[in-house]
Amino acid sequence: MGDGRNSLYLSKLGWEVHGFDISEAGVNAARTRAAELKLKIDAAVSSDSEYDFGRGFTGRNGMLRLFDDLVIERYEVAQAVSDFSDRRETEVFRLIARK
Repeated sequence: MGDGRNSLYLSKLGWEVHGFDISEAGVNAARTRAAELKLKIDAAVSSDSEYDFGRGFTGRNGMLRLFDDLVIERYEVAQAVSDFSDRRETEVFRLIARK
């Protein structure tokens, strides 16, 4: 989630947005910017291992179940530098979907 750039964009498009980040400063920045833009986002301070994804989320690819109502155009798991936390190289999930 970081400072919420993608979350704010999706909210602006009318999506219901939920996000999390381990950085309280990042989540606060996202919340502040959302309020300034009069957008609604649900932002939580949490690690990925503690965040409640809901809807029967299980296992590494359980995140895909969160997108059951969408058509997944592309999905990949890659080694890349993260845009979160300490910006280290890690396993990154990339997903492109449409309503």
